[in-house]
Amino acid sequence: MTAGPDDAYRRGTVLGLTMAEIFILLLFLILLAFLALAQSWDRKRELETAAAQELREDLVAMEEWRPVTEAFETPDEVVTLKRDKERAERAAERHRRQNEALRDVLAKEDGTAAEAVRVAQEAERRAEDAMEELRVFHAKGHNPPCWYRVVPRADGDGTREKPYYSFNLGVFDDAVVIRRAATPPGGADDNGGSFAHEAERLGFGAIPYG
Repeated sequence: MTAGPDDAYRRGTVLGLTMAEIFILLLFLILLAFLALAQSWDRKRELETAAAQELREDLVAMEEWRPVTEAFETPDEVVTLKRDKERAERAAERHRRQNEALRDVLAKEDGTAAEAVRVAQEAERRAEDAMEELRVFHAKGHNPPCWYRVVPRADGDGTREKPYYSFNLGVFDDAVVIRRAATPPGGADDNGGSFAHEAERLGFGAIPYG
């Protein structure tokens, strides 16, 4: 049986549909390729933009430091400035890490961290008190009086501590005579205690005077 015109038409139709499907598939593959290429271009453009931004930031930083570096006359001073800048940056980074660690501790252990902060603050307060005492002792100078009253300086420049004497001393050729001096009223400004209480605590009345 020979193929008629209808058979040839059907074969042509099937062949045409097959070619159309292949063409559509090729178009789809080309679109996928263009999409992948566009994504690659976008990624490359993002990287180039980030690199350009970083370069601009570096240039801005260099411009900020330019007046300072140009003010120096020798390379040694420039190296010193760079070293100081790096040291400051390291210190800032170290403080940043410490602050982050402290925040983590506070977030995880509120009670323990709060107690640690309280203890640290108390230690800082005691250190400040000790520094204040050292400042007062330094201002008093060497061998300051234990009992004193604050009086104006003769030159009018501030005040000074005028001593109270606890004993009267007489030196003779063959003897030394000690007499108890009158206990002054009030008390010194250092601790607020009275002179009479201190004399009693030190046992001045039990000393064999003569």
